[in-house]
Amino acid sequence: MSKKLLLLICLLLSIGFLSADDLFGAFQIITKPSGADVSLYDIDLYLCKTPSPVYPVMIDEYMVLQEGIPGRKINIIITKDGYVPLKKTLFVPFLYTKEKEALKHPTVYSCSAKNLS
Repeated sequence: MSKKLLLLICLLLSIGFLSADDLFGAFQIITKPSGADVSLYDIDLYLCKTPSPVYPVMIDEYMVLQEGIPGRKINIIITKDGYVPLKKTLFVPFLYTKEKEALKHPTVYSCSAKNLS
């Protein structure tokens, strides 16, 4: 009987540890002037126009630690006709255990464009 109880406790603990691995973050990009195009730089994929929707990010193999905070670095490029393109690396911290919470409190990145003239 004690062997079965011990196995049950080990099973419950392992399930608890697996669920603790889910961490979430979210980000949003805002530019002045709005209407700039945002693309993911590394894979050359168009993402959206600014102001962007809120994008969730889940912990994965690309996680990094920055000052002890787990998160993910995302390389983007922001372009708009008549303005200097801006390449930026965003750090999205994983601060929440539920995706809904991360979407309610995104990390907001804002920048102003420089005119070409």
